[in-house]
Amino acid sequence: MQFALPDECAVYDIDQLKSVLTRKCILNLAEQRVWTIAGMHLS
Repeated sequence: MQFALPDECAVYDIDQLKSVLTRKCILNLAEQRVWTIAGMHLS
């Protein structure tokens, strides 16, 4: 997930619009529900 740039897409995002909307939805849910999100390749 692109935390800083949720509008950016990777080559493997087949449906780029859906990918962007999904990322924004997940980030919004995480903020509202105070979720902790962890992942790899964070810079």
